[in-house]
Amino acid sequence: MSRVLPLFLLLATLAACTPGQVPEAPPPPGPRTSPTSTQGPLLLEEATWKLRWEIAYRNSGSKPASIRVEMPLPQDRGGWQTVRQTSLEPAPDRQVTDSFGNRLAVYEWSEVPAGASVQAQVQTVVQRRGAAFCPDASQVRSPRNGPSRFLVAEPGILADDPVILRTAAAVVGDEHNPYYRLVRLYDFVRGLDYQLTRPSQDDHESLASRVVQCSDAAGLLVSLSRAAGIPARYVAGVFLRPETPQLRIAHAWAEAWIEPYGWLPMDPTMGRFADTRTTRLGQLDPAYVVAWEGRGSRGFAVQGARDSEVSLVLHQELVSRSAPSTPSLAVPSLMGSRDLTPMLPSGRALELLQQAMDPGLDQQERLRACREGLKIEPESKALMRALVVASPSGPVRQALDAELALRPSSSNALFGRGLLALEDERWTQAEDFLRAAGQDFPVQHAMADLFVRTCQPGRASQALSRATSRAVTFRLAQSATNLFADLGDWAGLAQVAEEAARIYPASPEFELARAQALFRMGDQAASEALFARMRIARPGDGLPDAVLGLLHLENGRPDRALQLLRRALRTGLEPAERDFFADLARQVQDMPEPESP
Repeated sequence: MSRVLPLFLLLATLAACTPGQVPEAPPPPGPRTSPTSTQGPLLLEEATWKLRWEIAYRNSGSKPASIRVEMPLPQDRGGWQTVRQTSLEPAPDRQVTDSFGNRLAVYEWSEVPAGASVQAQVQTVVQRRGAAFCPDASQVRSPRNGPSRFLVAEPGILADDPVILRTAAAVVGDEHNPYYRLVRLYDFVRGLDYQLTRPSQDDHESLASRVVQCSDAAGLLVSLSRAAGIPARYVAGVFLRPETPQLRIAHAWAEAWIEPYGWLPMDPTMGRFADTRTTRLGQLDPAYVVAWEGRGSRGFAVQGARDSEVSLVLHQELVSRSAPSTPSLAVPSLMGSRDLTPMLPSGRALELLQQAMDPGLDQQERLRACREGLKIEPESKALMRALVVASPSGPVRQALDAELALRPSSSNALFGRGLLALEDERWTQAEDFLRAAGQDFPVQHAMADLFVRTCQPGRASQALSRATSRAVTFRLAQSATNLFADLGDWAGLAQVAEEAARIYPASPEFELARAQALFRMGDQAASEALFARMRIARPGDGLPDAVLGLLHLENGRPDRALQLLRRALRTGLEPAERDFFADLARQVQDMPEPESP
């Protein structure tokens, strides 16, 4: 069996996607809405970028021509994007603010001679902080005084279209909690197929084809959210990677207003790739820079020229990056008892549980073992979990749910109904049933699973702490490390991975996670020492070198990265790992030399 690449390998699947053109007419004028949130996001890793957009026009015709160029200027956004300075060369004819609140530099060149060229550039220094919200669905309420202008239709956003209204209603189903409704909509759009080169589509075309690029996905998610009564807006800009400075990536994503938290980011395009840092709703890492908002906004726009006559190039430089030295979330303690004996059935019931968990038995035999075991120990949550897992979705699960509903006072029946709701993604019902089922280990284990699945990292951390105070399993240790890795909380990851490595010393993935976290926190010496120790302990395994190479690449050292990647490939990797890192090594080898200052 080949091992799975660690989730901590956060090299994004880099997908360039250009927001499509939409009708020029803006929505009715209105003030820019910037309500304040009572619950700010966690601010994680910080990066400062120097960006330079260059737009050039060459008149390829036989007579003079006139053109108009609009260049959006990045602005401050909450506490997670701060524009330090901006310069324009040459000075624009004027600056305007459109109906979405975007600031635009406008250039108008008249009578450009045939064969002549004109150009302009915007240079800006932007400080970006990784933002991660920690929503608590039980505290979320319907927007009362929220930004109502983001609930209505506008060019490119078909919030009142009958097809969009029907689709939104079908996706959210009977979920009434605004946050869980948003999770359903996000998952729906994230599940559409992605095609980088697909021409931009409207919402109808996206639903019909089930294939989207980034601007389609962002626009559709905004339309569906508004149709479901959730304020939402379309944002666009660039997605940057320090390890690939030659990439020029235009990107679009979305934000939804959830009270009392404010604007939560959501990227259904990057969210569909498992190896990105942006797989969770409510999180954006420092790779995102917002340049403008509104699908009806034209963004970078040129009037009076053919596409072949215009070039737009982005130059990027990572000025600095840093990570907090203390965890942003409370770190779950993994030092609870590892003895699960009190939580398991005994005697014949234990034998039946072992049968129910035997993958070699067919499904009906496993179901019979669960049923027989529950007759002996009707309050065994271990047997109830096995019964739910063995029950196929559809009529069998529905019948089990109806059966358990006849025992409303039984803690185990409530637990089983909570698990069924969890598997069927009925999030509100799952939370209600599990909360009523008690506070023991199996319930907290399921609660942690629920909160991880629905992108509530604060509640997930609390549930993990409660579960691991009673017992620690390998899966819980993995959940804890994955939570902090996905969040980008490197200090928290270093701490929880160190504890997990002590409990499970034979599992190198925890040492690997800690080494990566220390590297990203700036403690390169300690990180390199850990990688060296792993290399000595596992001389035939090239994964430590491969991951260290990836980190050096991310830190702007392609020369060192290429050495380590080549050594890893010679040392030995599993087939999937070999393919991944061999492709990465080829990309590094083909990188152009960095630009001269």
